[in-house]
Amino acid sequence: MFTEDLDAFFNDEELAVEVTKDDTNTFNAIHDGKATLKDLNSGEIIRANPKLVAKASDVVGLSQGDMLTVEDTQYYIRGILPDGTGVVEIELTEDHG
Repeated sequence: MFTEDLDAFFNDEELAVEVTKDDTNTFNAIHDGKATLKDLNSGEIIRANPKLVAKASDVVGLSQGDMLTVEDTQYYIRGILPDGTGVVEIELTEDHG
């Protein structure tokens, strides 16, 4: 049942975008092109990288440094953070390396 709920969420055309892997396979994800993290005390931005949220089963085999194409922009994976519920957050960067 939970998997079906994730499928419905990630297949929602209003929320999700199609992401292309380096091997030309695709998966759907939620794209936050301007994710920011601020220090609660100072208000200073400590991270400002785009990110994806995707089903963990769709990104098996991906790792840091792999390239993804999202809405005609090429990104490299900076990190993958699983949340333990079958969903992962993928931090992206436009710079390779």
